[in-house]
Amino acid sequence: MTKVSARVSWSVLDQGLSSLTNFAAALVVARTLGLDSLGGYAVAFTTFTLAVELGRALGVEALAIRIGGVDESAGVDGAVSVAALVGVVAAAVAVPAGLVVGGPVGQALLSMSLFVTFAVVQDALRTSFIAVGRPGRAIVSDGAWVLVQVLSLVWLLRLREPSAGAGVAAWGVAAAVAAVFTILLFDVRVRPALALRWLRTHVDLWPGLLGEALLRAGLFQVTILVVAAIVGAAEMGRLRAAQVLFGPASMAVLLAPQIGVPEAVRRHTAAGVRRVAVTTAAVLVGLTLATALVVLVLPDSLGEAVLAENWAGAKSLALPVAGMIAASGLVTGGFIGLRAHARVDLTLRLRAGSSPAVLAAGAGAAQLGGVGPAALAIAGARVAMGFVTWRLLWFQSRSRDPVEVRS
Repeated sequence: MTKVSARVSWSVLDQGLSSLTNFAAALVVARTLGLDSLGGYAVAFTTFTLAVELGRALGVEALAIRIGGVDESAGVDGAVSVAALVGVVAAAVAVPAGLVVGGPVGQALLSMSLFVTFAVVQDALRTSFIAVGRPGRAIVSDGAWVLVQVLSLVWLLRLREPSAGAGVAAWGVAAAVAAVFTILLFDVRVRPALALRWLRTHVDLWPGLLGEALLRAGLFQVTILVVAAIVGAAEMGRLRAAQVLFGPASMAVLLAPQIGVPEAVRRHTAAGVRRVAVTTAAVLVGLTLATALVVLVLPDSLGEAVLAENWAGAKSLALPVAGMIAASGLVTGGFIGLRAHARVDLTLRLRAGSSPAVLAAGAGAAQLGGVGPAALAIAGARVAMGFVTWRLLWFQSRSRDPVEVRS
């Protein structure tokens, strides 16, 4: 096996381990909680998703683009330190929000405030290791997460009356242990000064990356919250249950850039970048469609064994959710190519132009037809965005060769 094949294989293995770990946690939570509590869990998890996106944009994504132009150890330290700051801010926001909202959502937000910093740091650790070509270290970190999460999920299943807060805690404890263990094992320095130094050094990249992340994750999460306000917590629980079924495919879309961007940059040619982008998009869309087929043909008896009372509602949303995730995979492949060319300006413009359309489509369809049409409308808006993204990548590939790697 060549060095490149080995690096990619280990990276994919780690991403698979991370995806399956999150899928297992989501599956247990979806089976254990009622629809209202599951809706609260989904809202709290939105806080984590947004924090992760911002942490990656400010740290890890710049590291992936500049791979080969920065010191490996300093790059990991800087990216992880930035993520820690983002996690602290997210925790500070979650506390008052939880106190004000109350109910299952408030419980989940308060629980998330205790663990979100550790979870964002652990994500930064594993993705930074992948970016610098050290996927073995990422696997060690995720392995620690798996071991602790097995115990925490057993605890959750043994509770007589599990709550949304307990569901978050069962996931978050594992994140906290894995983050601390990884920092100590690999001697990663997490310092505010290192975060500020990293931001100063890469000031030409992170403002655009941050703007894109806010549009990508922020506005999409706002869309989800707006839809939740329209359709209610129970319907959001139904959507969350359907998303659980597509957990591995959804995580693959989320994590693909962490492998794809540095590998595309290492190709050094426009043709190589295109191959990575096309392959990534094809795999993501194929994985999503395969998952949808499995969900649709799975007997109800098996589905109910997995999701209990939430199975029927989740299955009814299988196709709309599959459309959303497949469309995201299409966009992700194109974005990997543009990122490899360091065209953050183009990806930012694409997000700025498409995000309002996603919000309007999702909210409008939810008002008219409910959560299913909302998911389909979001998918349609993303497909249109994917078409424009690939047009820009093809134009960029013809006008720029080789790929530049700057420090």
